[in-house]
Amino acid sequence: MSRQAKLITLWGVVLFFTSMLWAGGFLIKGRIVGEEQAQAERASAVRASAVVSYTQQHLQQARALLSAVRQFHAVSRSLEDTERFIDGLGFDKSVIENIYLIDAEGRVAISHNRASADTSVADRDYFAFHRDPANRGAVHVSKVEKGRITGELLFKVTLRLNDADGQFGGVVLATINPAAFNTYFQQLNQDGVDRVIVLMGSQDHARRARLPMPRDDQWSEPVEADVWAMLTTQAKGRYVRTSSFDQISRTYIYEALAEWPLVVAVAFSAADVATQVNPRIEQMLVPAVASTIFVLMLALVGTAMVVSRERLVKANEQLDNLYKLMRAEATHDKLTGLPNRTLFFERLSHDLSRARRADKSLALFFLDLDGFKRVNDQHGHDAGDTVLIAVASRWQQTMRETDTVARIGGDEFAIILPNADRMEDLQAIATKLIKLTGQVIDLPNQAKVQVGVSIGISLYPAHGTEIDTLIAAADTAMYQSKARGKNGYTVSDTEPLAGHETTDWVVFTDAHLTGVAVIDDQHRELVRQVNEINRAVVSNLGPTVVHGLFDALFAYTTLHFETENRLMAEVNYPARPAHEQAHAALLDELVQLKASLSSGGELLVLQTLKDWLLNHIEQADRPLGAFVAGFEQKQ
Repeated sequence: MSRQAKLITLWGVVLFFTSMLWAGGFLIKGRIVGEEQAQAERASAVRASAVVSYTQQHLQQARALLSAVRQFHAVSRSLEDTERFIDGLGFDKSVIENIYLIDAEGRVAISHNRASADTSVADRDYFAFHRDPANRGAVHVSKVEKGRITGELLFKVTLRLNDADGQFGGVVLATINPAAFNTYFQQLNQDGVDRVIVLMGSQDHARRARLPMPRDDQWSEPVEADVWAMLTTQAKGRYVRTSSFDQISRTYIYEALAEWPLVVAVAFSAADVATQVNPRIEQMLVPAVASTIFVLMLALVGTAMVVSRERLVKANEQLDNLYKLMRAEATHDKLTGLPNRTLFFERLSHDLSRARRADKSLALFFLDLDGFKRVNDQHGHDAGDTVLIAVASRWQQTMRETDTVARIGGDEFAIILPNADRMEDLQAIATKLIKLTGQVIDLPNQAKVQVGVSIGISLYPAHGTEIDTLIAAADTAMYQSKARGKNGYTVSDTEPLAGHETTDWVVFTDAHLTGVAVIDDQHRELVRQVNEINRAVVSNLGPTVVHGLFDALFAYTTLHFETENRLMAEVNYPARPAHEQAHAALLDELVQLKASLSSGGELLVLQTLKDWLLNHIEQADRPLGAFVAGFEQKQ
């Protein structure tokens, strides 16, 4: 073979292996980019779910506070008493800043700022929303706007007030600080990826919170995105959009909130993916320069596969750990580290189900601190936080590992004690908790304070066999302790319900009538079916029976929603979109709830069904009935 032929052959081999090397490199690079893209989407979905839990937790707290204020004011009809009631709520103001009461003319009647009295908000969207009888029982989440009292950018959660005649009596509202959400969003971006996180209204398309924070004039700009069309078919998904803020194209992972007209979107750009891809590419290509083409080709493929697999496993482990951390944050109180209200209900449902199956007892303690408001008033909220942390730590250390000590709000706590039936043991535990609570607490300012605790105790099955009845019994007993002079305990004297809970646990009364015969008849049937499921659970008829009844409930619920949807279309009901959205959200939730039936969560499922059914009738179906009655009169 001539020299020329040898050179041609040599360079042909070099060219062949070089082309193979770079072709393989491009393939591997493409796979790495795909892996990192998928990893980024999964990480964004985890964060979106975390934001959903965080948002729901605070909005539910706001709604509960507003409901309590509304209920108290409906009884007292005294602005002075209602204001004292609000001052005594002792809620965490890091997210929910303040609570206000607006009269029927739109004037501020109760405010933390005395100078703001009689300030008018009659032109605000939320005021017009609640003044409309069609929204009689609905909760409203406003856009972000500058408050007329504080001058700060806030959004509001609002409920309607009725006067003594049932007519429009004003609005009770809680102000929410978007900056608190921004702080939480920043905590989710600790892995070096510069994500955009945004909380938006699914009906008005306006932002409630965003990372990074928009300019003041950008809050009112509607978000133009594919998500609005996608939400009509699926509550979770992805889309790609160029941001109007910085003209950067990003992949958005979104998730809608089940109970609120809000959606969360977490976004990342190609540059964010590149920050993860480039080190992996460099790690593979640098050795190629110093090695022979043939050896490098073999080493590169093997190394790429091993490195890629190891990094993917490590990334998945990190993501799983992150999810566990976020789950812990969503289910635990940030101040005390105790389980929060959400996890408390999960634990109570699980422990109550186990007690029912094993024919065991269960005790529930409700605890409310005595003298806590005085500490806050005299020493400030930081001192109050110190007290809560100290008391929670003392209680946690004295309870069994199987017990659950939870903070359910402000200075209110609950303890679940499985397999506890000896009254003398429960009395001894209550006495010890009172003694521990009363020990001196050292404050950071060198002051010393003491608080007490009022305790209410209920037992399964003596005082209730359902979540709500057991809680109500413990709560009533706790208030009896306060009425007796505080710093003591009371065992519930509630009589067993003599089969009531197993026959008509959900009670349909005239107060639930909408005035539309077909709707009322279907509501009665839904109540009957929920009660039938409850009887099956209480009687331990087994998962086959319970699942069959649940499937029947799902089918009938679908039929009922179709009936209501047709009716709303016939009368051109203005609140139809939101009403139909609530229907779709519940059907989706029912699918998820069914999985909980087999995992010790059947009581929580039943409680969820009961709460949703009665609340939906009150807040959505009765206003529909009133509209239909007015429509028929005009015909």
